[in-house]
Order: sequence, then structure tokens, then C-alpha cells
Amino acid sequence: MAGFFIRKNHRLKKLLPVRYIREGIVGEGIIQDLSLSGSYITGNAQVSIGMALALEIFVPGDTVPLLVDRATVKW
Repeated sequence: MAGFFIRKNHRLKKLLPVRYIREGIVGEGIIQDLSLSGSYITGNAQVSIGMALALEIFVPGDTVPLLVDRATVKW
């Protein structure tokens, strides 16, 4: 089947608020298609390929955001 592939990890389709942080940048947006191998974020601060960011993901029902110490922008 050309063009089809099997994903390695399950993806969470729910949209979650996220804050992404790097020295000089603090952006807020929405994270979607979250999995162990990556995600897609739409946000209000521009980033570039290769940047390392910290993420604060706001999970409904949790009082403290989920912290990802380092995430690298791939595309």
C-alpha cells in the first residue's frame, strides 16, 4: 500500500493547551496528535527547526501542568 504506514505509537487526538518556553521565547498554543514520538503544536510565538523548548502541557483535571524538559522542533 503505497503512501500508508503503521504508526509506532498511539496518538492522543484531544486538543490540550500548552506553553512552550526557551530563553527569550514564551509561547502559548494548542497541542494535538500527542504521542511518545512527537506532536503538533499551533502557537502564538515563532520557533525554528532545531530549537530546544520546554513544554508545559495543561491536562484537564490536573492542577499542575505536565512538564517536558526538552522537546526539539523537527519541522
